[in-house]
Amino acid sequence: MDTPDERDDLTDDDDVTRCRARARNLLTEITRQVRQALDDAGISLDVFVMIPSSGNAIATFGTAADPADEVWDRASKIIASIVGESVGLTRTRCREVACASTGEAILALQEGTPR
Repeated sequence: MDTPDERDDLTDDDDVTRCRARARNLLTEITRQVRQALDDAGISLDVFVMIPSSGNAIATFGTAADPADEVWDRASKIIASIVGESVGLTRTRCREVACASTGEAILALQEGTPR
């Protein structure tokens, strides 16, 4: 959770741009490590990782599933740690975002019915 007096490791736009470029170049390796770490933790969950082109996030990740909060909290810590280590950050944080989809495949996953 963010607190008003919390200082970020990234001090300017150049730092964010550099970390994003590194994450973009390593995206396949990052997702491979995420899959392995989730499997090792006994978390059966497919996730996606996106690298934005603007804003202050290095990466955004999510899932089409609706895991229990405690499972998602564990998965989020694992994913954030891997992304942070991959781009050379000593500290990461997660913020919730809202998401919706009109895609039938995504909706089917949310309902637990493959199409």
